[in-house]
Amino acid sequence: MFKPKSRIISCLQLALVILTAGLTHASETPHAIPFKAAFVADEVATFDGPLHFTVEGEGEGQATHLGRFTATLHREGFVVDASLIASYEFTAANGDKLFVESAGQADLSVPDVHVVETGTVTGGTGRFEGATGTIAIERVVTFTGPTTDTTTHVMEGTIVLPNGN
Repeated sequence: MFKPKSRIISCLQLALVILTAGLTHASETPHAIPFKAAFVADEVATFDGPLHFTVEGEGEGQATHLGRFTATLHREGFVVDASLIASYEFTAANGDKLFVESAGQADLSVPDVHVVETGTVTGGTGRFEGATGTIAIERVVTFTGPTTDTTTHVMEGTIVLPNGN
């Protein structure tokens, strides 16, 4: 014979299982967060030929969800059409990293070169593992020598964290 008390316990156990599954799923839902950053980097260019160059740079800045961070970057540029591609690696104080790949276009007017890039978040480490997103990047390049410069970066966009971090 089925007792009402055992039926209530069974219903409560089922409710607990459903609630636990729902909470687990909710914490794994991707979460979009706004991203803003500003940093300055010192860069060195190497000309591989008359039409192609690479740039390596390092800098420091401040960003939402990263706090104070260091940045390393690699760019390849093409003199003919002023186009470029770039890779950025941002490292937060706790060691978490955020990776961004971008493509852009430069206005080669001097003394300062203005660049606009569209960045794609390609992942990271720690809380940024599996992250995606899109970031608008605006830069101003101020030459400090024949192959050196200081570049100011301003970034704004959205990062999607896969685990709702």
